[in-house]
Amino acid sequence: MSVVSVIDYGAGNISSVSNAIWYAGADVEVISTPDEVAKADRLVLPGVGAAGTAMARLRSSGLMDALREMVFDKARPFLGICIGMQVLAEELEEYGAGAGFGWVPGTVQNLKSHAAERQTVPHIGWKAIEVNAENPLSNMMSPKGVYYFCHSFGLFGTPLAQSTATLDTFDGCVAAIGFDTVVGTQFHPEKSQNDGIQFLESFLAWKP
Repeated sequence: MSVVSVIDYGAGNISSVSNAIWYAGADVEVISTPDEVAKADRLVLPGVGAAGTAMARLRSSGLMDALREMVFDKARPFLGICIGMQVLAEELEEYGAGAGFGWVPGTVQNLKSHAAERQTVPHIGWKAIEVNAENPLSNMMSPKGVYYFCHSFGLFGTPLAQSTATLDTFDGCVAAIGFDTVVGTQFHPEKSQNDGIQFLESFLAWKP
């Protein structure tokens, strides 16, 4: 059984993510230091709360630099969930957070700026997604799948080359990304029942 390293940086729902990964077929280790990241074979960065706070913790702890080395220099498969995906963006508007990791083009913006009349923010609940079939990593998700979202900010302006799915609301907010050895989801696979487990199984089987 493969081992997935789930990163605990004080802003993630570690228990539920770890349980879902185990259910999908992998052993889980929870790690929290750059040295532990350097030994990982497959990495998951969960997250709930504010992207700016998460970004500050990841930068000050040295985890941001350690992840960059493992993902881009050593080609370790990486999954970012919710805030764990948002911090990968070039820019984070939330609370004046400034620059993100810069791994993926785009800006994380308040959904209120993109909401139609009667659309509520935060966006909470089950939602179908529009899969970008042009991106080969979109096959990790079911085109007919329904996934659980809980967020007030979202990623916008990401090209199709990096975007694997979008919402049909909020001006096409990015629902998932995929490129090189990186995948990320705005939705919570650990809360998305069968479709979420299927996605995690695909991530575990993925050999970029």
